[in-house]
Amino acid sequence: MPVGYARVITLPADPAAPGALRVAMTTDGPTLDVVIGFSPPLPGTPLNSPELTVPALIDTGAGECCIDDGVAQQLGLPVVDRAHASGVGGSQEFNVYLGYLTIPAIGKTVAGRFLGVKLSDGGQPHRALIGRTALSETVMAYDGILGIVSISA
Repeated sequence: MPVGYARVITLPADPAAPGALRVAMTTDGPTLDVVIGFSPPLPGTPLNSPELTVPALIDTGAGECCIDDGVAQQLGLPVVDRAHASGVGGSQEFNVYLGYLTIPAIGKTVAGRFLGVKLSDGGQPHRALIGRTALSETVMAYDGILGIVSISA
């Protein structure tokens, strides 16, 4: 595989079931591991703040990348603002955190402000959302029949 290329396969509960990958992709969506933290280390320097690897949903419906509020609090990300956002549950106000989100599979880092959304409180398996701002610099192909997403930066 070329550098910066990933195949995203959401693994099903029963991989032997007919169409299991397609069903898993439909129910859970394309998922990548991301690394979240506050101060990314410079090359050759030690990490100076905690970071956490969590599952993230590739979410073409989200304008921005978002981080689960509980993860942001666990890492001690600084709250820099409050902002309104809307989704299926209507408009709500959320904490805005300062930090970074790295997608190791494609070598992409997004740094800046992230809404602290309530993914875990809503029973979601993901702890971050990869939104259109991060996806705008990628090429992505969604194969619903096979249940595979390919993404490259």
